[in-house]
Amino acid sequence: MSDEFGASDEVARESLGRTHPSTVGSERDLVSTAPPPEYETTSAAFKRRFLWRLIIVLVGGMLLDGYILGVIGPVTPTLKEELGLTSSEIGLVASRCS
Repeated sequence: MSDEFGASDEVARESLGRTHPSTVGSERDLVSTAPPPEYETTSAAFKRRFLWRLIIVLVGGMLLDGYILGVIGPVTPTLKEELGLTSSEIGLVASRCS
């Protein structure tokens, strides 16, 4: 007798007793003995140095941004008087600086 795909009952019974080739073997076969990828072998000291450099750059950027905004704020009345800039033009200059 055949099922809807045309396989006989005999073939279906034979295939039920088999396991998938990827499941054959012991658990020892599942553990990789290959060396870890290079990105996993970086040292803790390298990671620590990288994080400190990243923190310094980010904090420095924040301080520089604050300094620029602190300088441009008091200068805006002078820009308005001496260069004859409108408020929207001063806003463009201030946004361009930071």
